[in-house]
Amino acid sequence: MIHQLKIIPKYFKEIVNGNKNFEVRKNDRNYKIGDTLILKEYDPIKKNFTGNHAKTTVMYILKDKDFPIGIKEGYCIMGIHLRNRIGFIKCFDEYETDNLKTEKEILFNEMRERLMQAHEKGE
Repeated sequence: MIHQLKIIPKYFKEIVNGNKNFEVRKNDRNYKIGDTLILKEYDPIKKNFTGNHAKTTVMYILKDKDFPIGIKEGYCIMGIHLRNRIGFIKCFDEYETDNLKTEKEILFNEMRERLMQAHEKGE
């Protein structure tokens, strides 16, 4: 199942930078392992979406009943895996990303960019 969710810029950036690999959410959608989360960056000050989003896959779920002293009733913690590995893709249609580039092309371009940056730094 695909879930589209708002996420504020502070947390969005941590996910696309690879520092945050989990989401704490109210479990009102009956999340399951294998679900796709389309995290859409939302600016709460401007009260609009930025156009940036990240596709992730739910790899693990810790539910309130599994850890009642640590998770508020009705909530869950999901371990997630970032699928679009270039950080974020700015586009108009969240499903359009699959048609822009294949995952191999995205990975290749990311690797090439990192190698060029390392070369410029003399690494």
